[in-house]
Amino acid sequence: MTSELTRSHSRGGQSSTVTGHVKETKTWFQTLRLSLLSLALLPISLWAGVSDVQLPTGGNVTVGSAQVSQNNNTLNVHQNSQNVGIQWDSFNIGQNATVNFYQPNTSSIAVNRVLDSNASQIMGKLNANGQVFLLNPNGVIFSKTAQVNVGGIVASTLNVTDSDIVSGKFKLQNQGNAASVENYGSVIANGGVVAFIASTVINEGQIQAHNGVIHLTAADQVTLKLQDGQLTEYKVEIGTLQGLIDNRGAILANNGAIYLTAKAKDSLSKAVVNHSGIIEANRLSQNAKGEIVLLADVQQGTTNVSGILKSEGRNGQAGGFIETSAAQVKVVHRILQDIRIAH
Repeated sequence: MTSELTRSHSRGGQSSTVTGHVKETKTWFQTLRLSLLSLALLPISLWAGVSDVQLPTGGNVTVGSAQVSQNNNTLNVHQNSQNVGIQWDSFNIGQNATVNFYQPNTSSIAVNRVLDSNASQIMGKLNANGQVFLLNPNGVIFSKTAQVNVGGIVASTLNVTDSDIVSGKFKLQNQGNAASVENYGSVIANGGVVAFIASTVINEGQIQAHNGVIHLTAADQVTLKLQDGQLTEYKVEIGTLQGLIDNRGAILANNGAIYLTAKAKDSLSKAVVNHSGIIEANRLSQNAKGEIVLLADVQQGTTNVSGILKSEGRNGQAGGFIETSAAQVKVVHRILQDIRIAH
């Protein structure tokens, strides 16, 4: 068992590549994290109250075919076409409420665009056998009581067009909002993708996508494509003014990949990736990914690492891959001494 850290310098940036396990330790970065937390929580006072049995309202199908029905505290969406677009007046799920998407197969996509002037609050259960998009320019919040169990989910403050829904290739674009996507609950994608895309993305809960891919992205424009329920294309096209990715929770994708990315819009912008929680992408089987990448802008970005990063090889497999990159990379010196390579 040996320790190793490989760091390379590129134009205007730093990158460090490690494979193994980074132990958590307390640092001066906690002060910075607390100040960012207070700023990130400011919009909470603006959210509208949600009752325990609140369900989405509206439900106008704009692309494809689906039926929306309600039974007490449960709303069911029966999707007929492979891809469907539904426009909602509001999309909130109370703590004692449930929304189910019954889709033709795991590759089916349901794009939900929300017209509400408030953030969507998911406090109850959201279930789907396929792929679900939840797009609200004023934010998407998964509370501590949220239980999301889907084939895959994209939650974003960016928007897409009807033609995107038909083609299955999505160009998500900012409509001028600077809201956030935040998770404090449990989000599980069964072998698919989890993509949270906004100018600010915060995770304090748990996100799981074993055998899948997890993207937490701060940007104003992202192109993505899904095929057979799998992410085949993901490209950050345009950065954002004050991009922030802050992971204080647990992100798990064994046999998969995890990417935390913040891209600056221009030379006056900032892009920050903070990690003080737990990220694991262990390699359990042959040819699996087991990859973790923390990437802030290489010109205007900072990556701060004070949490656990683990990409070990298990069941006789080689260890995975971990990279932290940005114009400035701040990893606690004591942590560097604790890096282990898992072979």
